[in-house]
Amino acid sequence: MWIILILAVIVLFVWWRHHNSDPIRSIHNKAMRIFAHYAGLEMAAAKRDGREYDVSVPCQQMALDMCGADKKENVKVMISELQDELGAYFLEILSSGYVTTTPDLINRASVDKMCPQLVIANIIDNTYGRETASIYVLGLFTGKYK
Repeated sequence: MWIILILAVIVLFVWWRHHNSDPIRSIHNKAMRIFAHYAGLEMAAAKRDGREYDVSVPCQQMALDMCGADKKENVKVMISELQDELGAYFLEILSSGYVTTTPDLINRASVDKMCPQLVIANIIDNTYGRETASIYVLGLFTGKYK
């Protein structure tokens, strides 16, 4: 009985350490949980109102939660610019010279619609700098952050 309990504690500790030792992972996970909440609300509202789901609504709400309600105007501008740039923003980050890229990675980085990862990358870029944002974007396309 004690051995099972000790093994369970060790497994939980290793899992916790794995998910909390990387600050980018914790930002990504927190933001994606927030996005999932608002995406569900937006899906229900779109269904109720008989309109199409708009991914920019939960993205904007996620950014407000991550950045703070006092940054509402900044978030609106950020979402608007990201909708205009889309995949060009990922390409800009990847080509900043902080990470090594391949042509295949550059092709996959060309997203053609709004996604929460664009917003998360922008928040990381504005908070921690371009180098950390490039590590995050590289991790997105290599499967490190899901």
